[in-house]
Amino acid sequence: MAGRQRTGWPSTQDLELFHRVLVDVTPLRPETASQPSAGPTTLPKVEKLVKTITRTKTESPLKPTVKEAARPAVLADHGPGRAPGLDRRSALRLKRGKTEIDGRIDLHGMTQEQARSALTGFVISGYRQDRRCLLVITGKGRRPARDETNAWSAESGILRQRVPRWLEEPPLVGCVLAYSPAQPEHGGSGALYVLLKRRRGP
Repeated sequence: MAGRQRTGWPSTQDLELFHRVLVDVTPLRPETASQPSAGPTTLPKVEKLVKTITRTKTESPLKPTVKEAARPAVLADHGPGRAPGLDRRSALRLKRGKTEIDGRIDLHGMTQEQARSALTGFVISGYRQDRRCLLVITGKGRRPARDETNAWSAESGILRQRVPRWLEEPPLVGCVLAYSPAQPEHGGSGALYVLLKRRRGP
């Protein structure tokens, strides 16, 4: 039966069809595979295509998903004993400023970029050193702060808003278990008690 004559290498559509057909095919071992009847100039191209299909099949295009760290508990949003991941006694001690403070940082006078960098280093360092409770002083933002150019800035008020958000974002979200506004003797609403998670493993 007369049919359409084909010359040269298959078209793109033919290759796509070939790819779909062979997607579930496991190549035979070289010693048992029957040699195709194609000429010597065609065989290398076919073998190369089969290897490409096999490699594409075994390699997953998606990276394994990493379990997201739980967000820190905001004690101001929970009643005693209801903060996730924290027992009643620990939650009350933190809110009342009775948990021993293992380190403190004052972000006064810093820009947002400087403050975030300093906070990140401080919290991660505390976590690695197995510290439990940190005091982070942001300032209440009632007065504008002066920067190095002696120009008025509102950074101090912005830091009070930004610090809680930074604690809930990577990389700090993996270190922080809970946080709470500090008691007046520790800075009141211009400071936070930050309770760190326990490290797992060495």
